[in-house]
Amino acid sequence: MELAIHSFKPVETYIDAQVEPKGLAGSTLEVNPKTLAHLNFGIFRQLRKLGTSKERICSVLGLSPADYDYIEQLG
Repeated sequence: MELAIHSFKPVETYIDAQVEPKGLAGSTLEVNPKTLAHLNFGIFRQLRKLGTSKERICSVLGLSPADYDYIEQLG
């Protein structure tokens, strides 16, 4: 009995694709699209308005410092 071995190419979903937000063309910063999809921007903005430190916001929202910088540029 012979077994057939098939090779499958992974399907790229919209969330796996590299997304470049408007206004950041040419930016060297990148963020995982899944991070953006799960981020509560309202909490992010309120914590920034309250003067919460970058380290604290990253800790609470599970962001890397690079993710924070990128999201901060989104406005």
